Amino acid sequence: MVDRDFLFRVLERFGFSPHWINFLKACIDGPWIFVLVNGSPQGFFQLSRGLWQGDPLPPFVFILLAKVLGRFIRHMRSEDKWKGVHVAAGVDAVTHQQFANYTILFGDASLREARIIKKTLDVFCDASDQQVNWAKSDIFFSNTDLRKQREIARILGVKVGTLPSRFLGTLLFGGPNRMSMLQRLMDSCVNKLEGWKSKWLTSAGRLLLLKSVLSAMPIYSMMCFKVLEKIVRSINQFMRFWNGKSEQDKIPLVAWDKVCQPKLAGGAGLRNWSLLNEAMGAKLIWQMYEKPDKKGVQILKHKYLDSNDRERIFTVRDPPRGSAIWNFLLSCRKVITDHITWQLGNGEKAIFWTDSWDGRPSLSLRGEVGQIRLVTEAHWGYKVRDYLVKVRSNGVDEWKWKDVDMLPLSPQ
Repeated sequence: MVDRDFLFRVLERFGFSPHWINFLKACIDGPWIFVLVNGSPQGFFQLSRGLWQGDPLPPFVFILLAKVLGRFIRHMRSEDKWKGVHVAAGVDAVTHQQFANYTILFGDASLREARIIKKTLDVFCDASDQQVNWAKSDIFFSNTDLRKQREIARILGVKVGTLPSRFLGTLLFGGPNRMSMLQRLMDSCVNKLEGWKSKWLTSAGRLLLLKSVLSAMPIYSMMCFKVLEKIVRSINQFMRFWNGKSEQDKIPLVAWDKVCQPKLAGGAGLRNWSLLNEAMGAKLIWQMYEKPDKKGVQILKHKYLDSNDRERIFTVRDPPRGSAIWNFLLSCRKVITDHITWQLGNGEKAIFWTDSWDGRPSLSLRGEVGQIRLVTEAHWGYKVRDYLVKVRSNGVDEWKWKDVDMLPLSPQ
């Protein structure tokens, strides 16, 4: 439950109209419901107050309250009371991350920070009538002695967790051994399939379960790191032979790539995990370009790139290796760069030989260009601007291509 007066004040501060707020009050204060008996509604009766289970309103109400908590934490940070965790130089400290009904809090491993976090949560809970589920909450430390860990856990009233921990099906801080993390994902998918009684389902029923349940299980993991091809093959093999143990040795009659095609193209509409994984990484790459102000994007740029320029994620020639998610993004960068073209301005950003510019395909795709490319790059440079020269004709400045005949036959 949530304090109704607090909720209505929040709605007013968020700018909801009085008419809409009164409508919500009517839903909360005096709803009428009926009970199904043998499939038939039997009479109406009125609830005193509150929303019942299954009502579509509570998720939206919870999101509003989560935003209030997030704003309160940012207020504490602005007053320099909540220190947070500094991940990269030049980026403000991280204090919290919220997703659905989960909230991850970040703070300095000090008794003062622990008391500030506890006070912040207590004030929010007292105002909203919400409660933190401490039994399902854990605290994790990095490079902190055991005595201080126990004292901070005592102040907050939570137990000390161990890493790696699972969040939304993905292991947090799993370390470099991705095979063990992905093996857990594969095992959970296999266990889910084996729990279904496939022999009692039609082919259409099995297909529906695969598309609606199994295809959604690896989504969060695929947003974080590259799924090994070995894992993909194992899951694909289990999916296509999911017809009961007696049919494990049957020869597939249709190629898997055909099965993964859309129904309009003659396929079954199943997802190709490898392509889905690349699409997830490409989506994050594009977010780095489209949303440069997001804190996660700022952290990655300040940590791994030498410029805060929006296009730098596409133009950097030899990006450094780093965390699992950064390496994953680099592996998916080609999905974007192979399908974008530069609109030339001053030519300072587009690479002459390898990039697509002004809608033209990359010049490196035009047969044997190795020798002339080596010569021009050695004498002129890499960018389109390096291949242009400004000349004055009839009192007007014009840009013209440099004359390649003036170059030696081989680089010096």
